Amino acid sequence: MPSLDFLRKIDIFKGLSEDQLVSIQAGCHQKDYLKGKKFFEEGEDAAQIFVEVEGQVDLCFDIPAGANSEVSTLSAISPANIFVWSSFVTPYKYRLSAYC
Repeated sequence: MPSLDFLRKIDIFKGLSEDQLVSIQAGCHQKDYLKGKKFFEEGEDAAQIFVEVEGQVDLCFDIPAGANSEVSTLSAISPANIFVWSSFVTPYKYRLSAYC
């Protein structure tokens, strides 16, 4: 579970009260991923948000088989940044895939 100090540093949570941050913290689950591991895939239901704590996450288009590359990275997420805005807007589907 991330500390309240860590959550205070995340832009989307700035301005929230201590009680609100404690509620968010209670719903947090910290998970470790290995390099190359896929978090979620483009088109899946977007039912949660992620906050990068350590390392880097690449948001990618999955390229169809037979193309020059298997993935095309659009954005690299660094620590203390939130990703998965798809969880907040319809149709609530991931628009990209995410890799550790």
